[in-house]
Amino acid sequence: MRNVSFTAKVLKKYDVREFNKNDKKGKVCSIMVGDDTGTMRVVFWNDQVSLTETFQEEDILALKQGYVRENNGNKEVHVGEKSTITVNPEGETITVTRQRVAFQRKTIQELQSGEDGAEVLGTIVQVFDPRFFNVCSNCGKKVTQAQTGFTCNEHGIVQPSLSYVMNVVLDDGTGTIRSVLWKNQTNHLLTKQESDMAKYKENIASFEDIKTDLLGEQVKMIGRVQHNQMFDRLELNVQIVEKANPQEELARVEKTQ
Repeated sequence: MRNVSFTAKVLKKYDVREFNKNDKKGKVCSIMVGDDTGTMRVVFWNDQVSLTETFQEEDILALKQGYVRENNGNKEVHVGEKSTITVNPEGETITVTRQRVAFQRKTIQELQSGEDGAEVLGTIVQVFDPRFFNVCSNCGKKVTQAQTGFTCNEHGIVQPSLSYVMNVVLDDGTGTIRSVLWKNQTNHLLTKQESDMAKYKENIASFEDIKTDLLGEQVKMIGRVQHNQMFDRLELNVQIVEKANPQEELARVEKTQ
């Protein structure tokens, strides 16, 4: 099926994979998107892989002129040369049933580098100040500041947008892990908008109350486990963060008994 168009929310983004086929090198990247009807994998090949570099979890994508293929009995959408994607189109909102995406609950002690879709329930025991940086408002990549203004390697002189990342340490009784939350995940955890966060950039001392309030908070985090070679430790690159739901956790325990 060709000329498929839809609007959905990004749930997961997988790593870019390189391959050799018929003595030719190629690369592929896929993302999981969803709406209130379900989820689907979207696949990007070769030149189209660069489109995924700015995608973040919770972004809304409006895709036009994709095509459908079947893979192991499941349908997935592939992005071709004629396909177009608009990120966060104005006025679009998407409700996603996240439970339709399969994640595997693990203890921190069980986590291994390279695991994707690992789900951890734990208590926040340490919170670090957010780090702020400027990105291109067109492509989302970091920009450099020069005398003439902010410069993007792809778009030249641009009006930058504010972005940020925050780290917290999660403890589940079997161990601890440093968890990395980028802009969308930080906003979701703190229930704040970019305009709210901007004031902390100018006055980071005012973030101390936020850090204190987060300590002891029980949360569920889902993401990819990575090995930080510089510090020789595992870290969780968070894709979904939610406050712990006591009723949901009780039902999980009862189901396993």
